[in-house]
This record gives sequence, structure tokens and C-alpha cells, in this order.
Amino acid sequence: SDLAPVTAEASVESAPAASTGSGNYVVKAGDTLSKIAAAHGISLENLASQVPNINLIFPGQSLSV
Repeated sequence: SDLAPVTAEASVESAPAASTGSGNYVVKAGDTLSKIAAAHGISLENLASQVPNINLIFPGQSLSV
């Protein structure tokens, strides 16, 4: 089946990573800040404050959730 691209404030540009648990999330390919915030019940503003450019996040980048 064909997969449609996910769009939101920030998009990822590379290979998958994994969640580390215990309050941190490691960005995976296809993630967006909005998607991560919703999945972890935190505000988009909280995540946005952790990255230098809210329009660009990378796989392997660790965020506090």
C-alpha cells in the first residue's frame, strides 16, 4: 500500500531511531513535533523549546517528553 507523507510543523529527513523510554524520546523518520507531543500528552510549545529550529528535527535527536 502507498503511504502518504506526514505533514506538520517539523519533518524528519533520515533513517528511523527508537524510543528510549524514561522521559526521553528519540526522533524517528516521519515524526513531527506535533505527532510526538500528542503521543506523549505534552504541549507542542514544550517540545519546540527543546530544538533550535521548530521546522527541522532529525532522526536520532533526543527530546524530553
